[in-house]
Amino acid sequence: MIDKNLCDQFLEEQWEDMTWSYSRISSFVSCPYSWYETYILGHRSGNFYAYTGSAYHKIMEDFYNFWLNGGRLDMKTIIATLDIKLNRRFEVNPYTDRYAQSTYDKLLDSLNYFQIFEDVTAVERLIEWDIAGYMFQGYIDLDAGEWHYDWKSSWDEEKYARQQNLYLYAKEQVDGIVTKGFKIPQYKNKLKIETVNRNQFYIDDAVEWVQLTIPQIKKALENAEFVKKTPSSFFCVRLCSAKNCEHRDYNGNT
Repeated sequence: MIDKNLCDQFLEEQWEDMTWSYSRISSFVSCPYSWYETYILGHRSGNFYAYTGSAYHKIMEDFYNFWLNGGRLDMKTIIATLDIKLNRRFEVNPYTDRYAQSTYDKLLDSLNYFQIFEDVTAVERLIEWDIAGYMFQGYIDLDAGEWHYDWKSSWDEEKYARQQNLYLYAKEQVDGIVTKGFKIPQYKNKLKIETVNRNQFYIDDAVEWVQLTIPQIKKALENAEFVKKTPSSFFCVRLCSAKNCEHRDYNGNT
């Protein structure tokens, strides 16, 4: 049951000052009902994959902050330190998954292939940008001059390309330079780097996707209609936070 009063209240009190992000839009596309539960009802929940990915991002952020401030260590010490810090984060992971150890092993193994990107100029910048009058906010995970870097578990073009192209658009808007494209160090694939050259067509497509989807979210709020999807996508099956989404069984399991 969708509460129309809550939808109206959200439109009146929050819509005009909304700060958008890629995930806030993509979650609606994947499962509108999940969006309703997350942003209207406030049923937010973390998950194993988000935590472990963030743990890896965090230790890389710590290293590059150290390195950019002039810190220097031999590679053996760097890798040993990263290993200790990542294990400590795994030990306090509040979420569980039956493939946890396998995931941990892959992330830890990738540290053995760690290399320093010496063109990095800033780490985990919080930036704001505008798309068609909508205010966006997000983190540039690893900034390296004319390239945009982002750590991912693996490269999935269908899953990540639109997000990365929005970040190219954002970075160019904020920094005033045209990027060469983006590079994805894959931490489940021994830090193999996927390089994708800048393509204006795909940047424009990502921006158009935003312009088309946000009005759909507003219409769903105005009509108090948030359908329950059962997609095969990774997001809804594995990461969906909607407690009552129809792809879950009566115990709340996927």
